[in-house]
Amino acid sequence: MSSLRDVTPGHHPITWSTHIPGPHDPLPAQVEEWLEWLRVLRNRPMTTVRAYRQELAKFVAYLSTLVDVRSPDMLEALDRGVLRRYQVQLADVLPNPRSRSRSLVALRSFLNYAYDEGWTSTLLSRQIVLPSFVMGDPHPIRTEDVPRLLAGLPRANLRDLRDRALVFFPASVVWTGPTSRTSSIGCVPWLGSSVKRGSLIGMTIGWSRAMSAGTSGATAPHTASVLSSSGLSSPS
Repeated sequence: MSSLRDVTPGHHPITWSTHIPGPHDPLPAQVEEWLEWLRVLRNRPMTTVRAYRQELAKFVAYLSTLVDVRSPDMLEALDRGVLRRYQVQLADVLPNPRSRSRSLVALRSFLNYAYDEGWTSTLLSRQIVLPSFVMGDPHPIRTEDVPRLLAGLPRANLRDLRDRALVFFPASVVWTGPTSRTSSIGCVPWLGSSVKRGSLIGMTIGWSRAMSAGTSGATAPHTASVLSSSGLSSPS
């Protein structure tokens, strides 16, 4: 079979970006099988599966301009040139490097699976180069928004109360630092499913003061009850 690079010489205008399949549009059988593998065998949450599906839809739209994506051997002619051209065009469609990186991570995972299944003769995921970008500072929540956000936290069941405790917990520990306050939460056992162990929680002084003010009154018993049910003592 001839290379797709042979049938797409030169530079062509990007037309596939306006024909990206939507969340309910069908995708090629190979893509659907990979998504099902993620959901069932890899136990990925549906939010992740849906996100990966939409990222792969961009690649399907690009590939549909070159081959019949309904064909069971649609991947046989993939090569470095085709993937390189896709990455160049994707940079025009998704100028933000973070967004482009998410899309390419999904494609790289699919190509790994395609190689394992014998759909491609070479490990083409090696041809996917993730864009470099500088990690910027996080955007802090405005101090004046903190009371409104705290008041809107749900408290209908034990899970809601646990999540409220996760938010209120930083305001109840001893902080250090002249401009920001940070505390390690790696020692808290019940945070394991929500926050990576050993990670840090940080906030500005103004944020902390507003948050501390929000913990007074009726909200304090709810936080204390969840902390007590988890076998934790109140921080000194």
